[in-house]
Amino acid sequence: MSGIAGILNLDQRPADPTVIARLTAAMAHRGPDGAGHWVDGPVALGHRLHRTTPESRLESQPLLDETGDLCLTFDGRVDNPEDLRREIEAEGVPLRDSTDAELALKAYVRWGEECLSRLLGDFALAIWDRRCRKLFCARDPLGTKPFYYHLSDRTFVFASEMQPLFEHPSLERRPNLAAAGLYLLGGYDNREETLYQGVRRLPSAHCLSLAGGSPRQKQYWDIDSGRAVRCRDDAEYAEQFLALFREAVRVRLRNPSGTGVVLSGGLDSSSITSVAAMLRREGAVPDRPFEAFSVGYDRFPCDERSYSSEVARKWNVPWNAFVHDQQDPSLFSFDNAARYPDVLYHPIIYGFIPVYRDMHNRGFSVFLDGIGGDELLEADYDYLTDMMAGGHFLRLARQIKLDAAYYHRSPRKLFVDHCVRPLVPKAVKAALRPLRKRVLGDGNLFMRPEFVAGERLMERIEAAQPPRKMPTRSQQAIYDRLFYGWNANAGIPMIEAFAAQFSLEIRRPFLDRRVVEFMLAVPADQGWRPGLGMGSKTILRNAMKGILPEKVRTRTEEAEFSGPVDFELRERRASELQEIFRTSTLAAAGMFDRNRLLDTFERYQAGGLNHLTSPVELALQLELWHRAATTGRESSVCAQELPTRGS
Repeated sequence: MSGIAGILNLDQRPADPTVIARLTAAMAHRGPDGAGHWVDGPVALGHRLHRTTPESRLESQPLLDETGDLCLTFDGRVDNPEDLRREIEAEGVPLRDSTDAELALKAYVRWGEECLSRLLGDFALAIWDRRCRKLFCARDPLGTKPFYYHLSDRTFVFASEMQPLFEHPSLERRPNLAAAGLYLLGGYDNREETLYQGVRRLPSAHCLSLAGGSPRQKQYWDIDSGRAVRCRDDAEYAEQFLALFREAVRVRLRNPSGTGVVLSGGLDSSSITSVAAMLRREGAVPDRPFEAFSVGYDRFPCDERSYSSEVARKWNVPWNAFVHDQQDPSLFSFDNAARYPDVLYHPIIYGFIPVYRDMHNRGFSVFLDGIGGDELLEADYDYLTDMMAGGHFLRLARQIKLDAAYYHRSPRKLFVDHCVRPLVPKAVKAALRPLRKRVLGDGNLFMRPEFVAGERLMERIEAAQPPRKMPTRSQQAIYDRLFYGWNANAGIPMIEAFAAQFSLEIRRPFLDRRVVEFMLAVPADQGWRPGLGMGSKTILRNAMKGILPEKVRTRTEEAEFSGPVDFELRERRASELQEIFRTSTLAAAGMFDRNRLLDTFERYQAGGLNHLTSPVELALQLELWHRAATTGRESSVCAQELPTRGS
C-alpha cells in the first residue's frame, strides 16, 4: 500500500506545488516511509511510500523514465515480476532495477495502454506521457486498490482516498444525499458514484485517459464468459483450485517485515492461514514473521475461537486473540466516526481497532484476509433457476425439498421466487409493473417519499441492473457480487480505508484474478452440494483435505453477529442513538422523516427489528458520516496516536 495523487490543469495553468504537497500530506498514513512530488507545467504527481515488498527498498516515486518524457506514480504489487521482466527485456527495453514501479513503467514504455493486460496483481497508477500530453490512469481488475478523482472544466485531480481531494481549492466537501439514499435501499450497483458530490471512483478493470479534449474511459479486462473448465471429478477440480490458491497466497506473502492474517475461524480465513503456514513450512516463501489475529466474543454465540485456535495449533502459528467484550467501551463511541473518514460506523469493524493497532506497533505492514471467499465460492438460489431453465425437474424437486429443510423455508416460496419469477420475460414484467405496488425496502421506513421521488431512487435502481454477462444465472450471481455487490462498492473500500489509517495493507488471495477466472469457469455445483446448502463451498472443502483441521473443514454453521451489534445499539448506546436520531442532520437536510425514524428506532429497541434486517444501523452509519462530512471534523488516527516507522 502506498498513496498516489495528481493534478492536471486542463486549461494549461501551471500546477501549484503546494497543493500536491497538501494532497500527499493528507494521506501520510498510507506512506510512512517517505513522500515524493514531481511538477511539470500543468501536471503534478505525488506519492507516499510504504515499503511493503522487498524490492520497494530501492523505490523512489514519482518515477521518471530515462528520457524524462514519462512519469509514474504507482500504488501496487506486480505478482508476475519474473515473467514480465523476461517479456520486457526480450523486447529490448532495459530495466534499471527490480521494483514493481519500474516494471509497470517499462511495460507502458513497450506496450502503451495495452500494458494493463500484462500486469498481474493489485494496483492503481497514473502516468504522465509528455510526448502526447496525456495523463493515463488505471485500476486493477478486482478493484483492490482505490482510485478517486474529481473532474471539472479546468482541473482533474485524483488520490488514493477521498479526503485528500478536498485539499484542492476546486472541490468542496458536499454530501451526495442521493448516493446515501441508494445505499439505504441496497443500490450498490453504481461503481462510480460516491457519497460526495463531485467525487468519482474509477471502476475496477478500467482505465482513464485525458489528452486535450474529453476524458476517455474504457474497460480493459473482463471475465471470459465463454471459458469453461471441465475436469474428470471433484478431486481434479480441487487439485487445480489448490494450485491456483497456493500461488495467490504465495505472492501475497512477499513482504520484508512479515505478514499477519485475520483468522476468524471461518472456512475462508482458516484456509488462507493454513496454506500460508504450509508454504512457509515447505520453504516456498522466505522465513519471515507470520502471526494470526482474531477477535473473540465471551458473551455472544458468534465466538469462533474454538475454530481459529485449532488452525493455529495445527500449523504452530502464533495466535493473538482480542476479546470484544473486554475492550475499552470508548472504542465503540459514536464520536470515533469522525476520526476514521469515510468508514461507516459499525461495532464489528471498530472491534478491530486493537488488532490493527497491535499489528502496526509490532512492525507488521501487511495482513491477509478472507474477504471475497463468500462472493466467489458460495452459490445462491440461482442454481434452482438454472435447473428449471434446463428442464431438470426431478433434480429440482429433490433440491427444493433439501433446501427448504436446511434453511427452514417454504418449498412453495422457493419455487415461486427462484424458479418462476426469474424466468418471466422482461416484457411481461414491464407490463405488470404498473399494476403492482412498488416496494422501496427497509430504507423507506423513514426516508421522506418526496426525497425518494425527487431523486428518482427507485428508477435509478431499476436502471442500474448489472449487465448480463455469464451463460448461467449461478455464474452471473458470482459475477454480480464480485463487481457490483456491497463488498465491491462499499465494504472493501471502507475496510481498506480503515486499515490504511493504521498504515496497514490488506491482501486478499480470493480476489486473485487467476482464482476468480477459474471459479467463474467451473460448474456451479463446485460451490454447493445437495444437503449442504448454498454456503457449502464444495471445491474449497475438497481442496483443504489434510490441510485444514477436520473440525473446521466440515463445519456447516456460520457465525451470526447480531449479538455484539445489538448490545452496542440496543443497550450500551441506546440513549445516545436516540438523541442522534432526535437531532438528525439528515432529517434537517430533507432526507429522513424524523418522527418515522424515531418510531423505527423504538421498534428496534423493543425487539421488533433484528439489526440484520433493520435499517437502524444503516441510518446511524449515514447520520454519523453526514455530521462528519458537513463539519469537516475528520483526522488521521495514525497522525494522532501511532508512531511513524522509519524506512
